[in-house]
Amino acid sequence: MALWRILRSQLLWVGGLGALGSVVWPGVASAQSVPSPLDPASPNAALVANLYWIIFWMSVVVFVLVEGLLIYSAIRFRRRDDNEVPVQVHGNNRMEIAWTIGPALIAAAVFFLSWQVMLADRPPTADGVSAVSVASVCFNNDVSPEEAAQFLAVSTVTIEVVGRQWWWAYNYLDYGFTSAADLYVPVGEVVVLQLTSRDVAHSWWIPQLGGKQDLYPGATTYSWFQVTEPGVYEGHCTELCGSSHAYMPMRVVAVPADQFDTWAQNQAAANEVVERDYSSNELASEGQDLFTSKGCIGCHAVGGLGAGAEVGPDLTNLASRQQIAGMLPYNRENLKSWIIDPSQKPGSKMPRIPLTDAEAEAIVEYLDTQR
Repeated sequence: MALWRILRSQLLWVGGLGALGSVVWPGVASAQSVPSPLDPASPNAALVANLYWIIFWMSVVVFVLVEGLLIYSAIRFRRRDDNEVPVQVHGNNRMEIAWTIGPALIAAAVFFLSWQVMLADRPPTADGVSAVSVASVCFNNDVSPEEAAQFLAVSTVTIEVVGRQWWWAYNYLDYGFTSAADLYVPVGEVVVLQLTSRDVAHSWWIPQLGGKQDLYPGATTYSWFQVTEPGVYEGHCTELCGSSHAYMPMRVVAVPADQFDTWAQNQAAANEVVERDYSSNELASEGQDLFTSKGCIGCHAVGGLGAGAEVGPDLTNLASRQQIAGMLPYNRENLKSWIIDPSQKPGSKMPRIPLTDAEAEAIVEYLDTQR
């Protein structure tokens, strides 16, 4: 019975390892596509994934060795008779030295490998670039001010990522416009992120593009990635930031460099248009008037309208996004539902404005033209 209890406990350990494997091994637990740091799409994310697999297989070897010795010992040295007294062994110096030195060497190897990854993950730099003042810059690895200046100089696109309760604002500093929800970037180019928060602590993490980076009010933290393949890369705020923390997703849309440049130029041009011509769309024209008269413009910018508003997301390219308020798929029905009742998102700071059904339809028509 004692032997069976020991074997059963080991089987439970093996079962637990299998359950863990279904979580960490992409595609094992479910056919559903889930963003995974083990499916990297950026060089710095690949470094982390490679380190994970090295440590994972080291752990498997240690697990098999320890469990194998334990099962062998339970069988080989078990008590075969109730009256039998097992051999009493105490103070095996060689064994004690071995199981002290062995784990110490493993820990040292893990430290060395992790340190190498941290050094290799240093941001790309350019030769002959003069240092600039970066006193307020904090990187997610240890770099000197000179390296930081060079890093900023080689970037292709610099984007300020601003965490808000509960949405993300993206300021494309090189192009002079602001967007929200979807972060568009060019494939193959170095993208620099200037991360900050306007209210509470948030945490930026796109698992396939690199490690987590915290955002703090009043501080700017720098990070980078370089997407290798076109696609949509998703993540989520990983710092509990309030009642709608669960509704604060992030999406990076990587497109070829020429498509990104066209998109960015169109967005910059759209942000300069103060008032569009809706002479052929009376409902959209009515919606634009309502958007201003009902006070929506006080929190949201649309093109040149309300350009200084930073309370709510910029809606200039709203109709080209995939989500509404981080919780509803974009379509006209959901947009109308959100405009009528924003309280469906816990803690939403958008007030509920009394609107007739016809007024809501007009505003939806107007916003649906923003592409």
